[in-house]
Amino acid sequence: MALNSRAFGTEITGNRGPNQELSKEARSSIVSAVLAGTPKGQVARDHHVHRNTVNTTFKRLQHHQSLDSLPRSGCPTKFSNADKRRITRYIRQDPKIKWKTLRRLIH
Repeated sequence: MALNSRAFGTEITGNRGPNQELSKEARSSIVSAVLAGTPKGQVARDHHVHRNTVNTTFKRLQHHQSLDSLPRSGCPTKFSNADKRRITRYIRQDPKIKWKTLRRLIH
């Protein structure tokens, strides 16, 4: 039986793609390694992340005293999922429907 070569702190599923968030466990592992004195480049290699991710994660702890994801700013969605399905259904029924007519049907 072969030993698992997965580095500590990496996602178990391996499905974390680029630009997706790290888990809280991965963030805490990164911060503890940096606090233990491990060079940031080595921490980045061990956790399979970019060195900037290590720096950002460590700064997050310093500035916010938390490893949690922070709320994001942004406008709330204008249409609910039900509204989107209804709009799609109307457009499929009549692809040449006018916007004014569609708005009247939605609201």
